[in-house]
Amino acid sequence: MTRRRLVPVPAPAAASVRPAAGGPDDGTVDTFARTLWGEARTETLRGIEAVAAVVMNRAALEPGAAISDICRRFPCWSADNPARFRLSAVQPSGPAGSGRASSDALLFATCLRIARRAAAGLLDDPTGGATLYHDGGVLPDWAARLAPTAEIGDRLFYAAGPGVPS
Repeated sequence: MTRRRLVPVPAPAAASVRPAAGGPDDGTVDTFARTLWGEARTETLRGIEAVAAVVMNRAALEPGAAISDICRRFPCWSADNPARFRLSAVQPSGPAGSGRASSDALLFATCLRIARRAAAGLLDDPTGGATLYHDGGVLPDWAARLAPTAEIGDRLFYAAGPGVPS
């Protein structure tokens, strides 16, 4: 299987608000990293990268949408998510003066690095163009109509075009 390189396509309206270097802004990267932390914090590094690939693949289907808007459609941002407060509060370093970072903080720092790489187009896509995924222990109705493109960790990934539920 050949690997695709994820390349973000900047939206025309967003081009003027990008930093001079052309990279993603800090707010986009932060939201992206929090999405990775919220959706894949129990996964391996490759599993987190796979979820980042799904975000970028969904963004490619909607060239006018901001990556942060795509991210906020994931279940981790749902108002009824019990971990939503932790998602909003996690920081990439430990409490001030502690000199030690928690496991959540270390994982969030990793998610920040992955989000930066993905948003800059520097992350390979291990999912085969997937826009959907689910945990191996469940089988959503939409999954019966699609063939998996990858299995990474405990998740199955699927490539689907517009109109398929996310």
